[in-house]
Amino acid sequence: MQDAAKAELIEITDYLTRNAPWYAERVIQDIKTRVCSLCDFPYRGKPASLPILSNSEIRVIALSRYILYYRVFEDKSEVHIYHVIHSAQSDAAILRRFKQDMEE
Repeated sequence: MQDAAKAELIEITDYLTRNAPWYAERVIQDIKTRVCSLCDFPYRGKPASLPILSNSEIRVIALSRYILYYRVFEDKSEVHIYHVIHSAQSDAAILRRFKQDMEE
């Protein structure tokens, strides 16, 4: 999991624990389960539909109210998770995150 995705998962956990503790455990467990399942089924997500990501091999999986953005590296037998973003985020906000990734 990339640093940005780790930070986002911590933010999600903190937010839900403070504001919806009854929901937090279920959401976090769902995210962890789906992340682990990528080891066995890395192509289960669909290709990202945002124009800037269409040729990047980035894939997405919907998780409750969150979207997991990742890429499969077959040559290394690895899956890199780039972001875990709330589905209410605008396309522009998501694009900003990926542009920041490209600049780093």
